[in-house]
Amino acid sequence: MDKIKGKLRSGQRAYVELKDGSVNVTVERGLIMKSLVVHREIPLSEVTHVTLEKDSSQLSRNHHLTLAYGEGEEVVFSSTEDESLEALRSQIAADLERRRAEREREDAERRRVWEAHVQRANSGL
Repeated sequence: MDKIKGKLRSGQRAYVELKDGSVNVTVERGLIMKSLVVHREIPLSEVTHVTLEKDSSQLSRNHHLTLAYGEGEEVVFSSTEDESLEALRSQIAADLERRRAEREREDAERRRVWEAHVQRANSGL
């Protein structure tokens, strides 16, 4: 996926991209000789919630992508590239849904094994 240009909540110019199973947020540094510096590299396995909202101002075309990850940390990224942000949000949401379904399958299997164990123990009494 291509880099999406925008700004962070702090006002820094930034780029966000989904690459190799992680969300990379890079910021521009320098006044004349600008360079890109990695601000955050968030593995998809740590992302807990993702939202995409349109700015409430009628004059603004900005969309805000909020990524919650880790222990209550979040990154808010604003951009006018709404289609690209929606594509990024949908990819991250699909990964979240896949992990949720996998966790539910594992829990159901664990529950089934536990119930079989309890049933076997109770039948011996």
